[in-house]
Amino acid sequence: VVATAVAMFALSATVSTTLLPAMAAKRSTRAVMARVEQHAPLTTPLSFYRAFDYGAVFYRGAAIPLRSTLADVPEIDGAWLLTWPAFLPDLAEEVRKLDTGGEAAGAYEVEEAIASEDVDPSDRTSLVLVRIVRRIGDEHSDGN
Repeated sequence: VVATAVAMFALSATVSTTLLPAMAAKRSTRAVMARVEQHAPLTTPLSFYRAFDYGAVFYRGAAIPLRSTLADVPEIDGAWLLTWPAFLPDLAEEVRKLDTGGEAAGAYEVEEAIASEDVDPSDRTSLVLVRIVRRIGDEHSDGN
């Protein structure tokens, strides 16, 4: 009985110190949010687009409002959004149809700062960071 208890304790300790931390690191949004911080620092407004992840809010250290449509975003031009890769086609379609105050539809486009190719789409924690930018000819309004 003692030998079984010692073996179970050793197995439990091994799993707790090696396997679980490795799994947690893979599932955590810490690395993604560190990359988000490079593009959209804490002082930059950031919103979720049809997505929410408490881990992202935790690692951001600030509230991240949820927007169900682009109409909910206060300032479209230059807006930073976090979303799941599955919502990118919906976002692109919504941006394409965006009313630009008398200008032709399609005056905005979606730029992926942390591209969907960089994340595992089967992993629900794989957030994508995008920015909505206004097209002026072949250039963006922010000069990039």
